[in-house]
Amino acid sequence: MSNAVLDLTSATSTGTSSGLTTEILAIGATPLTPALANSSSSLATSLKQTQGTLTINNGQVVSDLTSPLGDLKGTFEVGQFATNFAASLQQLQGSLNFNQGTLVSDLTTPAGPLRGTIEFAQRAGDFIGDFLKQIAGTVPFENGAVAIEIPSSIGKISGTVSFGGGALVTDLTTPFGDLDLSLPFSESANIPFNARGLPGVIDLAKGLISVDFIPGVAGGELSLPISSLFGTASFAEGKVAIDVSTFLGTVSTNFDLSALANRSITDALKGTGTVTFNAGVAAIDVTGPLGTIKQDVNLTAIVQNLATTLQQAQGTLTFADGVVTSNLTTPSGSLIGKLDLSALASDLEPVIEAVT
Repeated sequence: MSNAVLDLTSATSTGTSSGLTTEILAIGATPLTPALANSSSSLATSLKQTQGTLTINNGQVVSDLTSPLGDLKGTFEVGQFATNFAASLQQLQGSLNFNQGTLVSDLTTPAGPLRGTIEFAQRAGDFIGDFLKQIAGTVPFENGAVAIEIPSSIGKISGTVSFGGGALVTDLTTPFGDLDLSLPFSESANIPFNARGLPGVIDLAKGLISVDFIPGVAGGELSLPISSLFGTASFAEGKVAIDVSTFLGTVSTNFDLSALANRSITDALKGTGTVTFNAGVAAIDVTGPLGTIKQDVNLTAIVQNLATTLQQAQGTLTFADGVVTSNLTTPSGSLIGKLDLSALASDLEPVIEAVT
């Protein structure tokens, strides 16, 4: 890893650093670095065996981590790390070419060439599906929409996610810009339920909730638009339990949001186009089921904005058995919770293998 751009020891640091220093920082500079794929441990296994704590205090990070790749112990400055990371992004050149869900990488990174073919759409669907399994809590919804307000270490994410108009529609404001997507539900996105002994169905594709008052007889159904209803949605392990207030009283049902999102994301990403990287900017020009996405994303600015936020953060990130537990206070609010990194990493391993 002598050609890695980032080096913890070049930052303001104390304590000791080892082989893991270069490995981790190279991964930061090049997310799919060939060195990771050639390591003796898989990404998921390495994360499961990584133990310890990162303590963050106003721009200074004290690391006390052990891993199969080596130990990372010492102190470094977030600002210097971000400067090095941004510099490495400036050196990222080439393109990602999309063709009906398959991605062909032709990139040159600070760690070497990154070339290969990946079934991107399916991997992205798997990743999002696994991520949703880690969301827990209950939120109210009305008019077919759920209001979202999530403080995070990179800034507040707020807006609405609606599902009452035949599509999963996001209207979110994030630190990286607006996230406005519309993912049509498939015709099979039907959720059966029972209301006072009467069969019913939530038809997400049509945006309707229907109750069959005369089962087996055509015309015996009464349908209402989902957008006219209100209630609560409870999230746990990828499942959503919905309680809806209707003229029949409260109707309760549940469905697997993780599986639904997996299928929807996979289908939605089967587009064609390119993402070109040059001087720290990703130029996106992709056309698919979501329409045409044409936008420039300044990766360098994103890193610098994240660094600014982290320089004002305080708290800890604790790693154990593949799970990172966050207990941070940031300018955007508290970031407290758990994320199973090993589960998410298992979705990325085939990607790493494909491009190395």
